[in-house]
Amino acid sequence: MTLTEPLYYCKSPPIIQIAVNKHGYLELNLSNKNLHDIPAETFNFARLEALKLGQNRLRSLPTSMGKLRRLKILHAQQNAIVVLPDTIANCAHLTEVGTLQYPDSNSFISKNTQIQIAPSVDKGSI
Repeated sequence: MTLTEPLYYCKSPPIIQIAVNKHGYLELNLSNKNLHDIPAETFNFARLEALKLGQNRLRSLPTSMGKLRRLKILHAQQNAIVVLPDTIANCAHLTEVGTLQYPDSNSFISKNTQIQIAPSVDKGSI
C-alpha cells in the first residue's frame, strides 16, 4: 500500500482519507483544513496510529481522543490548544506528540499557547 492509496473517504467535507505513512502506521492527515473541531468520524477509526491536526483553528481536543487507543503519533502544531483531555491517558502507545518526543510535556504542541495536561492525567502514563 502506498502513501496515496486511501483506505476510507468521508463524503462530507473535509474529506477524511486514511493512508499508510512512511513508518507503516495508519495515518489521518487533517492538517491545514481550517477546522474548529475534529470531525466526529475520526474517532470511529480505532486502528488509527497517527493523527495530524496541524495548522487548524482547534482550541481543544475532545474527550473522544481516548477512543484512539492505538494512537502513537499526534501532531497538532499551530492551533490554540491549551489543555489535553483526561482521556488522552487511554492512548497508551502515544510516544510522539507535536514534533517532539515525550515525556517533556512542555514540548507538547509547538506554536500553541501554554499547554496543560489535565490534573487527573498521570504525565508518566502518556
